[in-house]
Amino acid sequence: MAQCLIVDACEAERDRIQHLLEPYEFDLDEAHDAGEALEKCHGEMPELIMISERLADMHAFEFIKRVRRTQKGREPVVLVYGDDASPSHIGRAIWEGASECLMQPFDADVLDGKLRQVGLV
Repeated sequence: MAQCLIVDACEAERDRIQHLLEPYEFDLDEAHDAGEALEKCHGEMPELIMISERLADMHAFEFIKRVRRTQKGREPVVLVYGDDASPSHIGRAIWEGASECLMQPFDADVLDGKLRQVGLV
């Protein structure tokens, strides 16, 4: 079973994303900030990381750079989600190591399309 780590400061948003991911039978884990998520990634790297751009302790781009520098950091698919849909912002996310971006609000169909696009389903 593939592992997924959801990183978001908002518990309601983590719950919403967990609900959207239920049909895919991921082994779901969550972190409320980037520091906690990095600790979890050092323990066991998940196949999928879904991370909000808005975290109190670190921007998602910095988190991605740190993950990608680890021994297994090239392995996970990293989906960044937020509300900035500008081409420059999306380009920067990809440049920093994100696999794809999701614009909020997103629904089950949009998430399914992204998971198919990155080869997880």
